[in-house]
Amino acid sequence: MNIINNIIIIFIFIVISLKFNITSLNTDNILKNKLLLFFSIFILQTVLLYIHKIKNNCKTFKNVFNDSFTFSLLTIIGYSIYIDLINIQYTSNILSNWFIDYDSNIFLASSIISLFLIFSMTIKLIIFEKDDKCENDL
Repeated sequence: MNIINNIIIIFIFIVISLKFNITSLNTDNILKNKLLLFFSIFILQTVLLYIHKIKNNCKTFKNVFNDSFTFSLLTIIGYSIYIDLINIQYTSNILSNWFIDYDSNIFLASSIISLFLIFSMTIKLIIFEKDDKCENDL
């Protein structure tokens, strides 16, 4: 359940950061947008994992930075998928019919990132199942 809560919080965070131009959907400076998104998600995920561990009375805080780093990288991959879909002529034409304004593009980008996170975390849970609530961070 912690995974779904984290992804919902990340979705809301991405929508807010795009809405208030902390990061942008502008393709002029993709590297800056990726770095800002990476570091902001890394910090947010680290805080969420520490809160989760404190709430569950965990004695150890190992793997917090590793899991936060992984989650941030997956977010950047999801953002890159969005950028690729927007830049490819075929998918750009299809998406431009439905997502015509900036707010709908914010929702599209956040949804693609969140769906990629859900897909990745599901694969991770299937392959690397963890039983301990203190170890099951993501």
